[in-house]
Amino acid sequence: MNNRQTLASLIGGFAVYVACAASSETLKEQSRTDASYVETGSETHADSFLQDIAQIIDAVLPDVTVQDVKADDAGGPQPIVVTGSCDKSYPYANTTFYHSELLFPGKTQAELSKHVRVVVCYTATASVGAPPGYQCFGGGTFYFKDGVVSVPCSANPSQIASITATYD
Repeated sequence: MNNRQTLASLIGGFAVYVACAASSETLKEQSRTDASYVETGSETHADSFLQDIAQIIDAVLPDVTVQDVKADDAGGPQPIVVTGSCDKSYPYANTTFYHSELLFPGKTQAELSKHVRVVVCYTATASVGAPPGYQCFGGGTFYFKDGVVSVPCSANPSQIASITATYD
């Protein structure tokens, strides 16, 4: 909230307080006098008082307006979510290793390395040393090049249930 909005809130709150106080005084006077006073004296007092307050607010804050705000408007780009499978292979140290290539066309290696997070889910417990029942993990070692994230799947791709990469 900027200074003008803060000032508008304070003045508005003060105006409401003063209007309520004036109404309270009018009611006290009404109880002391007859019903004809309400129709003539108190109504005119309250109207002129509120007009004075409105003029003060207009003079101090002529351009303050209330704008509509949408709570569901994120205001930024939506994340890009890509899923893959362990369908690529390469030889390494007399073994065949598998990996998943997740495509992010138009994104540079530098952008991908800063903005991508990966979740790998296994068919059983995530890895040696993982707590029982935990099948997914985030983080790990991933490889990046322009437009592509490569996620290693180990020598046994059947252990991998899903791979999801999110760019945000």
